[in-house]
Amino acid sequence: MQTHPIVPVIAEETIERAFAIAADYIALTRELADATLAEEFVACTLARLLEVGERPPIRLANLAIAAYEQAHDHAACVRAR
Repeated sequence: MQTHPIVPVIAEETIERAFAIAADYIALTRELADATLAEEFVACTLARLLEVGERPPIRLANLAIAAYEQAHDHAACVRAR
């Protein structure tokens, strides 16, 4: 009997790219008290998005960023340079 994974196999590079884009953007545009918590949020969000069939890395990253911003006061707090 052949079994099928719940989440289809997706290239590791796609997941890594989406994670890097989202995590880097959040780190650059927000004052983070704990970067690890932000990264965990992004990872969990990406996992949920993959489960519902999202695949393009840019779309995955954008949706993770939007979810993070919505969960954290609806606005990015841009750091002064």
